[in-house]
Amino acid sequence: MDYREFIENELSRRVGRNSSYSLRSFARDLGISPGRLSLVLNGKSGLSREMAKKIGQKLGLDEIQCSSFCDGVAARHARSSRDRAIAAARLKAKGPPKFHKLPEEHFRVIADWFHLALLELVSSSGFRADSQWIAGRLGISALQAKSAWRRLVRLGLVKKNGNSWGAGDHSLIQRGNSLAVRSYHHQMLDKAKRAIDSHCVEERDLSSVIFQFPLDRMEEMRNDIKDFRRHLMQKYQDRNNPEIYALQIQFHRITERKK
Repeated sequence: MDYREFIENELSRRVGRNSSYSLRSFARDLGISPGRLSLVLNGKSGLSREMAKKIGQKLGLDEIQCSSFCDGVAARHARSSRDRAIAAARLKAKGPPKFHKLPEEHFRVIADWFHLALLELVSSSGFRADSQWIAGRLGISALQAKSAWRRLVRLGLVKKNGNSWGAGDHSLIQRGNSLAVRSYHHQMLDKAKRAIDSHCVEERDLSSVIFQFPLDRMEEMRNDIKDFRRHLMQKYQDRNNPEIYALQIQFHRITERKK
């Protein structure tokens, strides 16, 4: 995949999620001017390796993906023919750049929230493998429900056991900054925002606390949060209950970094 195609695909994905999102919005998020981004996408301008690395990081690529992205840029736009040849040789040795760690089907399972919700719904009481029923329970379209169900079956994430269905391993959401993981969390945050106004307080609990925190203890905090999630699931998960809940924990900096 050409690096321009990858950038265009990400722009299309964001526009699909938010119709008011534009090339100008995308350029702002990438730290580049709209005019320059337009020239790059139209093949009228290139990128430096430094700018490519910056954009790759903004797009959430990991170190290996970012390296391939930068080599793809350098193979086309490096100033010297020697540097272009070296970048092209690295790309050839590594094979075509793979910007997503997962196959497209698995990527979709992570990127669209209702796949994981459906995996949990499968194990709930009264489950019906019917797209209209699934759509009604999750508040999605019948087409989305039908597509999601077929995908989960095809991937072996749901399997039929006699007359009932069961979910396989669906520990797919990992900590990280990939496009799929970010898309999933964006959608789940949107669900939480809607719950503030649409769910009565007896059916939800939303709270927050703000405190000073030493960054060098982040890994310790992550482990404590993981243990907390595991404890709550072991204590409260009830397979005989038809309702599906989401526990979301956001821990992030709210102050601006010192210049």
